[in-house]
Amino acid sequence: MKVRLLIISETLIDGVGKHIIDLLTNLDQEKFDIHVFHSSNRIDEKFKEAKQRLNKQIHFYQIEELHREIGFYDAKAFVKIYKLMKNIKPNIVHCHSSKAGVLGRLSAKLQGINQCYYTPHAYAIQNNQLGHVKKTLYTWVERFLGNQCTSKTINISVGENKFALQHKLTTKDKSTIIYNCIQKTGDLTEWDIREELGVPIGALMVGCVARIYEQKNPYEFIEIAKRVLATQPDTYFMWIGNGEYKDEVEAYVKKEKLTNSIHFIGYRKNVDDYLEALDVYLSTSLYEGMPYTVIEALRSGCPCVVSNVVGNNELVEEDKCGYLYPLGNVEHASLKIIDLLSNEDKRVRFSAAAVKSFNENYTLDKMILSHEHLYLKS
Repeated sequence: MKVRLLIISETLIDGVGKHIIDLLTNLDQEKFDIHVFHSSNRIDEKFKEAKQRLNKQIHFYQIEELHREIGFYDAKAFVKIYKLMKNIKPNIVHCHSSKAGVLGRLSAKLQGINQCYYTPHAYAIQNNQLGHVKKTLYTWVERFLGNQCTSKTINISVGENKFALQHKLTTKDKSTIIYNCIQKTGDLTEWDIREELGVPIGALMVGCVARIYEQKNPYEFIEIAKRVLATQPDTYFMWIGNGEYKDEVEAYVKKEKLTNSIHFIGYRKNVDDYLEALDVYLSTSLYEGMPYTVIEALRSGCPCVVSNVVGNNELVEEDKCGYLYPLGNVEHASLKIIDLLSNEDKRVRFSAAAVKSFNENYTLDKMILSHEHLYLKS
């Protein structure tokens, strides 16, 4: 008999969405009868395509009342999740990210479901810009749910797990670590990308893949680019992704007269191809869990310069496959990028180390097998 698995997530965009799509696509359906609760608000084209492709094998339930923000609709969402869960009678509940983590774990606890897992995908309280009152409240909620309503917290990096233990959001025996992992795809050539962007053959490119919003810190990316361009004017910078800050950062780049050198090119389905064209990957994130895009950069053999925050500092080993820079230290980051752009031998060495790290640690089969083992061992 198949194990009935219920996956719940309010958000299905960015890294969380990719993670869940990979699980749905690759979990052994001879072993699992999979059900998915999701919102109608934060979903993207990738999830819509996956849902259409998997609709005959997996049961999807769209919950209109499920929103990111806290509000009166949370009570309605809880009631709907509770009733649907009671009808499905899952053997396992796996909640992803904060909102689903609250509503899903409470429902599972009240129904006496013994196997309830939670993957936070970076805790909201990792954000140092969060206000004191919210941080205190969120910490208390995560601590209660993690210790009273969760059979196992699945952290996606050692750093995230250390953060959880330090803040008593879980315990060692009630937590485990399963890295985000990916597989290889790609069709376009580097020359196709350069032609699209008007980048000459031989010119060096620095880039990033991320949604353009507060957490990803796009203005720091621009400031670092300005420092690099002051000494390396033939360098090109590229940000792949959309987001709520896109119009204003493009206006800022235009105001600074840098539109020929800094390109915000929007969403691209074939991100891997663009990463293959980069010479250096730059991440300026304020906080992370275990960023997929840095893993993708490693797979592409792209040397990385990343902010020294949880997740980033686990993926990028200093002076082996890239550099870490103190968040906010634009000068430090720009000097590290200039160092890599000026030293082809170092880029080649870092590239080989990046691919080696990916192959040893972050291939998708490792993530899928780890989840299946966790689900089936109890």
